[in-house]
Amino acid sequence: MTLQQIAASSSFDVSCDPATIYRLVSRLEERRIVRRIGFHSRAAHYCLRENHHQDYLICRDCGTVEVLDIACPVEHLEKQIAEESGFADLEHELEFFGRCGLCQR
Repeated sequence: MTLQQIAASSSFDVSCDPATIYRLVSRLEERRIVRRIGFHSRAAHYCLRENHHQDYLICRDCGTVEVLDIACPVEHLEKQIAEESGFADLEHELEFFGRCGLCQR
């Protein structure tokens, strides 16, 4: 969700100004509860970090973000790197950038 979508959500019983929502989401990002996705020059999308990660497709033109619905191609590499490096809690983020079907028209 974008910050605008969060602010407009009917799930909130109170209204917050955009600056407050930004500060709260930034704190959640710092605590690794949410992940920021997308271009830094466009409206960022945020998703909850769960026990598993998601990889994303991002349109360079309109900024649309979609979940990449295939098995992650680098999970085995992540495990190998963790074993060989001794790093714990290793994770990665995989984002592919291109042009969505609507922007190709």
